[in-house]
Amino acid sequence: MLKIKDFVSMKQLKSGYYFSFLLLLILSFVFGCENTERNDELGIEKVIAEIEDEGIDSPGIKIKIDYLKNRSEEINYSRGIAKYYSFLSKILYRDGNYEEALKHSLLAIKVNRVNGPSKDLGEDYDLLAKTYNRLKNVDSAIISFKKSVEVRKNISDSTGVGAALHNIGFMFWNVSKFDSAIVYFEKALELRKKLNNKEHLASTTNNIGTVYYQWAMYDKALEYYLISLNYNREINNYNNISIILTNIGIVYQETSQNNRAMEYFRESLDYATAANDTSNIAYVYNSIAGAFLESNRDSSIYYYQKSLRAYRAVNSSGGIIICLKGLGENYIRQNQLEEAKNYFNQILNIALSEKNNLRVAEAYNYLGKIYKLQNNLNSAKDYFEKCIEISLEMNTKLFLRDAYKDLSEIYELNNNISGALASLKEHLYYKTQIDNEDSQRKISDLKTKFEFEKYQREIDSQKYENQKQRIILLAIVIVLVGAISAAVFFFVMNNRRKKINLTLQQKNELIEGQSQELEKMNNELTELNHSKEKLFSIIAHDLKNPFSALINYSLILKEDYNEMADSERLEFIGNIQETSVKTYELLENLLNLSASRTGKIDFNPIEIKIKELLEKVTNLYQNQIKEKNIVLSNSIDENQIVYADEKMLEIVIRNLVNNAVKYTNPEGKIELLSKFNDQNILLIIKDNGIGMDEKTKKELFNINSINSTVGTGGEKGTGLGLGLCKEFVEKNNGSIYVESEPNKGSTFYISLPGFSKN
Repeated sequence: MLKIKDFVSMKQLKSGYYFSFLLLLILSFVFGCENTERNDELGIEKVIAEIEDEGIDSPGIKIKIDYLKNRSEEINYSRGIAKYYSFLSKILYRDGNYEEALKHSLLAIKVNRVNGPSKDLGEDYDLLAKTYNRLKNVDSAIISFKKSVEVRKNISDSTGVGAALHNIGFMFWNVSKFDSAIVYFEKALELRKKLNNKEHLASTTNNIGTVYYQWAMYDKALEYYLISLNYNREINNYNNISIILTNIGIVYQETSQNNRAMEYFRESLDYATAANDTSNIAYVYNSIAGAFLESNRDSSIYYYQKSLRAYRAVNSSGGIIICLKGLGENYIRQNQLEEAKNYFNQILNIALSEKNNLRVAEAYNYLGKIYKLQNNLNSAKDYFEKCIEISLEMNTKLFLRDAYKDLSEIYELNNNISGALASLKEHLYYKTQIDNEDSQRKISDLKTKFEFEKYQREIDSQKYENQKQRIILLAIVIVLVGAISAAVFFFVMNNRRKKINLTLQQKNELIEGQSQELEKMNNELTELNHSKEKLFSIIAHDLKNPFSALINYSLILKEDYNEMADSERLEFIGNIQETSVKTYELLENLLNLSASRTGKIDFNPIEIKIKELLEKVTNLYQNQIKEKNIVLSNSIDENQIVYADEKMLEIVIRNLVNNAVKYTNPEGKIELLSKFNDQNILLIIKDNGIGMDEKTKKELFNINSINSTVGTGGEKGTGLGLGLCKEFVEKNNGSIYVESEPNKGSTFYISLPGFSKN
């Protein structure tokens, strides 16, 4: 029989079993729930991995992304929810729906930021930055990439940091902030050198080369392009090799080394063909076409057409427009205007369909020029007005400048003087703005390069100081080892320091020279602006008076015509004719001077019989010579030849003969003489008129100090012609000077390259 105590023990034992069983059930439930939740998370991670492996372009991916969202929300798995927003943002970005892509990127970041820095958060900031860039919000794109840098630094993702720094540089490059761009490219390059990813190194060195190309520092551009080319050759990236070779060819083309450029273009074409990249092939063909533009237009047209076919194959509207423009410009140069018109009409149709107003305005501008060349002035006028209308909306000053100039010429051909002057005024306004902006940009570029070189010099100096500190510490250790080793070490370092100081001194001297060059450019710009103000003063005052006279003469003639005698009518008509001629001479000098200053006047030197040219010019002034009863003596040797641009020389002689007639007293004398001296012809135009004092002679040829003197018959002038004469004579490798005394006449001497057939 069991004893009482035994019964109690058994009861206690049974109670212990019950308790243990209950505890086991509870623990099984808890751990079972944890395992279930863990399995659910693992299942979602598996879906995420599948989506990342397959890519967002794979069929049926949207179903998996929707499943990811629903399953993640069921168990409140934050990473799954964040990845859903991220994947959806990528799809929207791919489809061009950037506003919605932006919203979902921000939602992904909001969820991921709760969990702290992670690779996912860095990738979301990268996608956010790219979306901002597509929305033309460059500042926000740069801020997002900088946040990506911070996140990736916190998780020690050096590859991601390098990519984000590189992208920041690219953002600055896109908005032409090259000084900021190169700082970030250099930071990216320094980090990527440590990682030794040759694909990344190739990309960054190529972009640094492009910045130097934009700065016209072609030697530095080639240096980095060649480094990038070597990296791409090591990894056999044929597509990038082709791009770099084309870039190198463009540098040689820019420096007028077309043969060398063509070698790189042809090698680039081989790699592009091997890579089977149609877009890159089109790029190479386009570059080759540009290289042939000046030397062989048939070849240029051929390669533009090949480039056009390739761009059409990949449906690149930007590339298609560039090729059509190149073909159109080629045919304009060959005066095949109908063919040119066809290409610019194609550009217009593409631009209108894509609502690309910049290209629409450009097409209108070119079509206007073509119709103008065809003498279809009404159609030309319509296209220029359309170009101006769109350009005013976009404030595209280049198109406005060119369109107003052509419109002014059309008005002039249609005898609409008021319209011509109004358009010319608008042309000059936009031209002045563009010239000033170009000047400021050039100065800004020089300053930026100056500051960048100074920055590089400071970095070199800092590196040297850091290196010196490390060497000093090392020297202390070496001193402990032995005095002889320390002495030898310091001797070597002292020599090295001298070389570095010499290098720094040379850089300082170079920077000082650049500063002087900047100051010189500023002085030249000030002088040019002063010259423009003088010219505008002439346009504002000297053109106003003759037009007022013309209006008054014509008004009196119109209203009192029947009451006037024939002699009075003839007198008024004569006054109108004389005023018109003088005004035309002023306009002609202004236009010639403007063409000379902008480099748009052709320079074609030929052999000219100087006597024939003088006879041609003096015949223009026979009426004035007869009215003043002036004796004109032409003693120029008919065998003497000068080598000069005939149009420029005729303008010079017309101005000088006109002045001689103007300032010679009635019944005075003008002599035309020439001498042959040491491979030069000296042309002499001498009069016995009113002469001039020393002060007038000193400022006579200075376009910035324009003074006009009334002629002996009351003739008026602007003093502009002699400044123009000096510029044109010097363009023809000649010289001009004057001898004169008050009331004793003036003698002008022109020395030009030439010879005598005797």
